[in-house]
Amino acid sequence: MRANSCDFGAKAVAAASSLALELVRGETIGPGDTGNAMRRLARRHALTFGLLWNLRYRRPKDIAAGALMALALAHETERRHQLERLNHEADQARRKGLAVPDSIRQILALADDQKG
Repeated sequence: MRANSCDFGAKAVAAASSLALELVRGETIGPGDTGNAMRRLARRHALTFGLLWNLRYRRPKDIAAGALMALALAHETERRHQLERLNHEADQARRKGLAVPDSIRQILALADDQKG
């Protein structure tokens, strides 16, 4: 049985929407900042504001592979940046003699395991 190409398109749009939602959620400073957060992300990752807006408010029926890959790359870049910030904060806490919570140590250990 062959899968319908519409199924692939719908799954790609769902994946892109999920990535865009996580990106915007992580970038948003507070209520009313969604549009500005999308603009900042678009500038930083060479995405279009329209792509982010459409994925949030008016889902397309299909998405280009390049757009999906750009979103995936942006998501991975933001994830790495967040882990680097977390690692830096943990290092600062250790230098000051403060305890680093177990949950943060576990997150950093998982990130190290994924690196190799």
